[in-house]
Amino acid sequence: MFIIGQGWMILGLFHASNKGEYQFHIWSTNAISVRIDNSLVLEMGYCGSSINDKVFTIELAPGYHLIDMYRTQTDLFAILKVEWRYGDESWEL
Repeated sequence: MFIIGQGWMILGLFHASNKGEYQFHIWSTNAISVRIDNSLVLEMGYCGSSINDKVFTIELAPGYHLIDMYRTQTDLFAILKVEWRYGDESWEL
């Protein structure tokens, strides 16, 4: 994680065990953008907004995928929670 100005950049790798649709559920205060393999998949919220949440689905091939999230923060109250699942399986943190 890198802290950039009034925002955070979080970088990581996600391992997809199988080819298919993966769902991600994101909760965040303020604004957040998410990119997977350098493609923008989510922009949500705005500076000063309270909690936002969204589920999105993406088709992934087996293997590792680069995920980067950039999140703005304009207050002392900050939440970021990410869950994911493959198909109809249980949500994972």
